[in-house]
Amino acid sequence: MKEFDKIYFGTAGIPIIAKGKGSVEGIKEVRRLGLDAFEFEFVHSVNVSKEKAIECKKAGDENKIYFSCHASYYINLLSNEKEKVEASKKRIMDSARILEACGGGFVVFHPGYYGKLEEKQAYEIMLENVSNIVDQAESEGLKNTIISPETTGAMKEWGKLDDLLKLCKDLKLKTIPTYDWGHLHCRNGKPELNTEKDFEAIFEKIEAGLGKTALKKLHCHFEGIDWNKGGEYQHLPLTSNTLNYKALIKIMKKWDGKIAGTFISESPEIENDALLFKKEFEKN
Repeated sequence: MKEFDKIYFGTAGIPIIAKGKGSVEGIKEVRRLGLDAFEFEFVHSVNVSKEKAIECKKAGDENKIYFSCHASYYINLLSNEKEKVEASKKRIMDSARILEACGGGFVVFHPGYYGKLEEKQAYEIMLENVSNIVDQAESEGLKNTIISPETTGAMKEWGKLDDLLKLCKDLKLKTIPTYDWGHLHCRNGKPELNTEKDFEAIFEKIEAGLGKTALKKLHCHFEGIDWNKGGEYQHLPLTSNTLNYKALIKIMKKWDGKIAGTFISESPEIENDALLFKKEFEKN
């Protein structure tokens, strides 16, 4: 995947204003709103056919929209049941094939749950399974998609930032993480990204772990967030002020020229908060 040239903003799914009108109209609405990125939500099923993907690609090309997709919620690459692991791999690949037909982008997924596994054992299993998926995507010629495990928000889920950076480095950047800022904020059951320095430390860690190139291939989610002692509880609007998004934006502007990629609103108010974030970012 090529490096991005700037920050692009978009919605996780069809904008609320266009609900019920389908993906093609949703893509066009993203452009009408003044946004330029769109994440297909395949969380319950891959709901775009091969035929519809051709229309989506056309709409994306005409409106200059960058795509990504969120694969199924029903994924656990750490299951002790082989059939569940294989079904998880299939769900990720099914999403990747359709996204490739749409033009490509990041294939986002929650990697799995620790269960009774120790962290070291979980890492080794995850590395093998994600490597299998990357190899499968390569063998099928999916050149425009990137397999992208996401930082997760609950302690029981595999997806710590450090583990993801190590995974992607071990796989020679054939996979790149999705960074969810709300999840990073609350994963340990307490607010951890409170100041500009806290947010800058994340970019510094990405650069140290994966190099400067990775900073130009960012794919991020943002939202307000509610949590309990186990971590993430639910997504909230940005106006809940549960995530100090203005501090994040200040650091993004400070790192202007060093970072680029897509920032996707996963707020319950998806397009309003995408526009709010974009407007704040573009302020002088």
